[in-house]
Amino acid sequence: MKVNLSKYTISKDVLTNELTSKTYHLDEVGIEFFEICQSYGELTKAAKYLSGRYDIDRKQALADLNEFLVSIDLTPAGNGSVMPFEHHAVLEPTSRCSGGCRHCYHSSHGVDWNIEFEKEMPSILQLNNVSSVSITGGEVFSRHYLPRLYDLLQDLRSININVTSISTSGLFFSDEILHNLSKLINKNTVIRISMDTVSSGELINTRPGYLRLQSHLAPLELVFDSGYPVVVTTVVHNKNANEVIKIGEFIRKFDSVQVWNIRSAIATRQKKTRNSIESNFHETVMSEILRQHASRRYKFEFRLFNVLSSQFLENPKLLPSYSITDHPCRDEQNLITVKSNGTITQCPILPELDESYASSPDKWTPLLANLSLKEMPCKQCRLISVCGGGCRLYALANGLLDDCDLVSKHAIEWLERDPHGLLKNNWLDFYGLLCKRIQN
Repeated sequence: MKVNLSKYTISKDVLTNELTSKTYHLDEVGIEFFEICQSYGELTKAAKYLSGRYDIDRKQALADLNEFLVSIDLTPAGNGSVMPFEHHAVLEPTSRCSGGCRHCYHSSHGVDWNIEFEKEMPSILQLNNVSSVSITGGEVFSRHYLPRLYDLLQDLRSININVTSISTSGLFFSDEILHNLSKLINKNTVIRISMDTVSSGELINTRPGYLRLQSHLAPLELVFDSGYPVVVTTVVHNKNANEVIKIGEFIRKFDSVQVWNIRSAIATRQKKTRNSIESNFHETVMSEILRQHASRRYKFEFRLFNVLSSQFLENPKLLPSYSITDHPCRDEQNLITVKSNGTITQCPILPELDESYASSPDKWTPLLANLSLKEMPCKQCRLISVCGGGCRLYALANGLLDDCDLVSKHAIEWLERDPHGLLKNNWLDFYGLLCKRIQN
């Protein structure tokens, strides 16, 4: 399993997570463990070295390193899969995009920040103590917005605001864009790629706006080979599960891929019928991904429908445990997003589901910060210790904010049933802990 420590810096005995600004004081053993993991980059290789150096059992060395990584909070969030939640903002400077993606959540594809608001943004971020941002769209690398993206990145750089990630389809990338980016962002900035197919024919069905694109894999390969860490997100809807597997096989080739997120399309106001939940299809995808992983381990972390990470399979101690006092969006409960129309929301998708979940720019407050599972029907669910309320977007898309996230519910119930014995036969420790958490 790969170990990505790029978000951490160490000075003497102090380890700092550059995304969240959390610090950890390490003893001599901790310092050595960090340096070994950083040097080898893969947990198994690091354990092999540690075993040989101190003449200890390799399984014990692996367990010790795993315990250390858990202790410094190297959860899946450490790999760029989940954004930081303190002093961080998501910036959506444009909603414009020509892709016409079947699963897109945007209600409008023609809105940009006005020039005056864009010029004020660095001051707004400083006023609200923001130290890092993620940039999303729309498509910020398309011709209509690219010059303004460069200006925005330069403005952020000038006031030392770290760009932790940029979201894109990746289909507009070129050597020139990568060259320009190298002057404006750090090499540890995560490029978040939305990738739905490796087939040109399927691309046209999924993203009809790219009909004239000659090759959609060539620009993606540029990104993967650019040296930036990459997080790939695949939104599953009405497609063959084999298409999802093909994506996994394609991205296996690249060491830059840190995380592969497989998620369900969200039924927005405009697309409720087209993006309906299909639990049987989700179960097929989970089954096939787990079969592939059991046969030949993916070298990056994958996350299935917000409930299962491959890191949990290899190290069950990483499986989160929730209580009714928790926030249902625990990792992102303080998230702020600045939408393309200038309004403030929490998650970028929220106001696309319900316009009331947006406020004026002067109200820099997470709209859902005070949610609690103890005030929601979730508190009575037997899955709460594993689910933690799931994702409020899926709940809102099918009813009310405090309704059940059926995607998470169906996925966890399928894992519990383990109908094909994939968990029992390959990851028994994880399966045992999952069932124990549910039963308790």
